[in-house]
Amino acid sequence: MPEFTRTLHQTLPSQSSPRGNVGRGPKGYQRPDDRIREDVSDQFTDDEWLDASELTVHVRQGVVMLGGTVPDRQQIRRAESIACSVSGVRSVTNHLRIANPRMGAERGAIVPPGTREGSLFQLPAASIVPEPPARSR
Repeated sequence: MPEFTRTLHQTLPSQSSPRGNVGRGPKGYQRPDDRIREDVSDQFTDDEWLDASELTVHVRQGVVMLGGTVPDRQQIRRAESIACSVSGVRSVTNHLRIANPRMGAERGAIVPPGTREGSLFQLPAASIVPEPPARSR
């Protein structure tokens, strides 16, 4: 699973950490799963490039589990990226699938229609031409 980084705010000179204090809450605080789920769902709904109508979002102890189908691979990546950007998300488990993938549609047909796969590798005996004998010196 690719790692996603979040853009952090500029640090002030008085702060001791090089990345600032973004993401540092009170000791022992963990964002509630219901709030994380709501924020992820809101982000999906507000994104103009993501069709989230067939997605499911479950959250357990800060781990977001995505399920369902999307039209293409770019939307799988987009959904995962959006979920990772929500505050309180520890990781994302992605079980998204492409809806109705057409086998070989992007690369063309691998096997012509009406052809058995095995017949592509069987040449008729007449088409095999013997190699000429090696010359001796």
